[in-house]
Order: sequence, then structure tokens, then C-alpha cells
Amino acid sequence: MAFQLFADNFKGFFDTRVPLTTANFLVGENSTGKTAILSLFTLLAGSDLLMRPVGDSDFQGLGHFEDIAHTSERKRTQFTVGITSDSSRDGSPVGYFLTFSGFRGQARLRRCIYRYRNFEIALECGSHVAYRFREAKPCREPLELFREMRKDWVGAGGEESSGDFKRLGPTRAAPLGALLAVALHTATSGKTDGAWQFNWGGLGPEVVSFAPIRSQPKRTYDESSLPFSPEGSHTPYLIRRMLRSRKQREKLTGALAKIGAASGLFEGVKTPSFGSGAGSRFELDVLLSGRARNVLNVGYGVSQVLPIIVELVSRPHGATFAIQEPEIHLHPRAQAAFGDLLFEMATKEHKSFLVETHSDYLVDRFRLNYRGTGEPPGGQVLFFRSEGGRNTVTSLQFTRDGELPSEQPKAFRDFFVREEMRILGIS
Repeated sequence: MAFQLFADNFKGFFDTRVPLTTANFLVGENSTGKTAILSLFTLLAGSDLLMRPVGDSDFQGLGHFEDIAHTSERKRTQFTVGITSDSSRDGSPVGYFLTFSGFRGQARLRRCIYRYRNFEIALECGSHVAYRFREAKPCREPLELFREMRKDWVGAGGEESSGDFKRLGPTRAAPLGALLAVALHTATSGKTDGAWQFNWGGLGPEVVSFAPIRSQPKRTYDESSLPFSPEGSHTPYLIRRMLRSRKQREKLTGALAKIGAASGLFEGVKTPSFGSGAGSRFELDVLLSGRARNVLNVGYGVSQVLPIIVELVSRPHGATFAIQEPEIHLHPRAQAAFGDLLFEMATKEHKSFLVETHSDYLVDRFRLNYRGTGEPPGGQVLFFRSEGGRNTVTSLQFTRDGELPSEQPKAFRDFFVREEMRILGIS
């Protein structure tokens, strides 16, 4: 995975670029923007934004416009976010920048620019939708494309002249993706010679997101099934379905036994039913010391981490995950074992992660796995800090031996020294 995120006047970030690789660990004190960047990536990389009407004033539940943008600074009236990726079908980087302004207290899309291969589609979304098509400089990688887009779009203050824009037929009720596709078809009379391969699935694999607090376990479960939820309320039903499939059962039980032995959390799981039908009531049991115990009767950390483990195992190769605080209620031994699991998933199944964490044990164990690995996955710590109302991000990429770079912000070293002193009871 190779992405470049951009945020300007968004949640305390100003003209900020965030590079993303296979494994990204977001660390830093509270209220420094970690969750905001995690949410931004989930939004821009997935398909939901493309399916939303451009006139929709709800920007994915990120809050009121004044909660997103700093409107008091330099009389700012908008914020801009963007993403570039190498995930197009032919490997060419693709990306877009979006500018939002306030409308009745909410964030409403005002401008969008989409770049792919050697062309660019730009939309202006006012009382009507207008478009512009033009040839653009081909780029070879996401960072190069990011720089070109930033220079052309944001470098001009995000303001584009309407003189060369043409009115587009569809209204603001149409989804953003449909408007981009119609604009291209109209501008080229439908003759794109395969250059346009618009992906309604977003710029990358759909992001699997987990909230910081997972759902409370129950004594029994009686729904036939539940859709995916960031809190993991669907997990017992997913476990039961996987255990009923021989192929999936072998994969799940093997993974749980391995991480269970390393963490001391469990030896496995069972889902005994109270009936013979597919929709029969059942319970989720955790195996400990050869005994089956209801999930309510084991440590709270098990119910918090089990949904993440099961999802990591069940998703296909190449899946992407955004996980908030997987270490909640876990012993350091279990936190370290989770770091091992992430490394295995990154190397063997090419899965990618954005993990917001306060656990040194998790990050350090992931880094230790680099030693002796021929081709380790890309990994980094993204260190967040806030000063004077401005959030900043520093990328600290792991070396081939899993070491952090020698050049580190002083605040980063001080942060971890303070944490270690607190653990030792010195401060």
C-alpha cells in the first residue's frame, strides 16, 4: 500500500502531507489528530464518498463545519483534503482533492479534482455542477502525483476560475462518482480508449475499521446473522459461520491457537447451539486450560481483541484495516503477540494497517520481526503532536532491521521516556 494523504485547515492540520505504507502506527498524546487522520483515510480510500450526492451536507459524521475547519484563522471559509494512491489497475497513480465549505453549519463539497494517467477532471459544485477536462502531466508514483495536484490546485488557494468550466447536466443530487464519469464521457464524446477505468470501489480496498471500544459480550446470541460493525457485534456470528466451513475452520482455529499460545488469552473458541436450526440460539465459549467458558466469564480483554483477530484472519489477501487501540485491556504479553500477528498478516497475506496505539510492546514486537526477514513490509511510526492549536505528523520509517531512524523529533524521544518513567513509577 502506498498512499499520500493531504489535509489543509482540517481538524488542526494545515498544509499537511501524511505518507502511508503497509504498516502504520499512529502514536502521540491525546487530542493530536490521530483519530482524525484515521477517519480521513477510511473516508477517502473507500467507496462511500463516491456514492454520496455532492449536495449532501453530512461529511461522514466528522462534525459540524466549525468543528472541522479553523474558521477564525485568516478568515478561512473552507478546508481541503486529498489522497493519491498507486492502486489503479495498471499501476498508474490516481488521486483526488476535495474542497468543502460551510453550509448551514455542515460541510458541503464545493470543488473536486480527479487525476488519472494523463488527464484531469475538475468539478465545481455551486447552485449547479460544472466541469473541466484537460490533459495533465503523467506521473509515476503517488508522491509525484500528489505534488503535481497540490501545486495545480491548492497552490492556487484552491480557487479555480469558472471561465473554462462547462455546465454539467446532472444535478447536485447525483453521486460524486457518477458526475466524474459523466463529465469524462461528455468531454471525450465517450472515446477514452480505455484510459478511464473508474473504480466505484474507491482508490483502494475497502477499509475495515474498528472502534476503540468493542461491543459488550452477551451470554447467548439469537440473531441469524449481523452485518459488519466497527464495534464487533457481528463477530460471534462470523465465528459460528467460519467454524461450520471446513476450510475456514482450519484457518481460524490455527490462527487462534497460535496467537492464544503466544498471548495466554485462550486456546480456541466454540459456538455450541441450543437447537438444530441454522438460526438457533447459541453461545460463544472460550477454551482455557482445556475447559470451555462463556465469553462473559473470561477476561474483558478477550472480548475486546477477539473481533479484530477474527476479522484479520477472515478477510482476503490485500485487505486494509484501520484499528483504534487494539491493546485495550490486554496484558503486555498479549500486546506483543498482537504485534506478531500483524507482522505475519503483512508478510504472508499482504494486508495493510493503520493502528492508533499507545502500546510500545505492540510496535516493538512488530519491529523485532524485521530481523532476519529478507523482504520486510514497509512500516513506520507516525508521531503526532499539537502545539499552539496546530497538529503535526512526523514519519519515522523503520529500517530493514526494524530500527527507528536516528533523526527523531526531540518531542518523540521525550514522550517515550516519560511513558517509561510512568510505567516504572518514577514520575
